[in-house]
Amino acid sequence: MMSKVDTNGDGVVDFEEFCVMMSDRSSEFQHDSLDDELLEAFKVFDKDRDGFINFKELKSVLRQLGDSAPDDEIENMIDEVSSRKDGKVNFEEFKIMMKE
Repeated sequence: MMSKVDTNGDGVVDFEEFCVMMSDRSSEFQHDSLDDELLEAFKVFDKDRDGFINFKELKSVLRQLGDSAPDDEIENMIDEVSSRKDGKVNFEEFKIMMKE
C-alpha cells in the first residue's frame, strides 16, 4: 500500500499524497460513510478538538508521517483550503479538499 500512496518514491507519505489517497478512497464509499471516514481523518489532524486544523496541528501530523515540509509550505497548504483565510481549516473545507 505504501508504494501506491508514495507516488514520488521518497519513502514518505506527504500531505498531498495523503490527500490523493483519501480522495481516491472517496469513490469507494457512499456519501454518509464517506463523511464518517472524512470526519475520522479530520479528527487525526484536529488534536485539540476545537473543530479546526491549525498550523501547529497540521505540522505535527505531517512530521508524524515523516514529511519535513517547511513552515511556509504548511502555511500555504492551509491558506489554499481555508475559505476564511484565517489560518485554520474547518471540517467542511477539509471535506471539499479531500473530495477534489
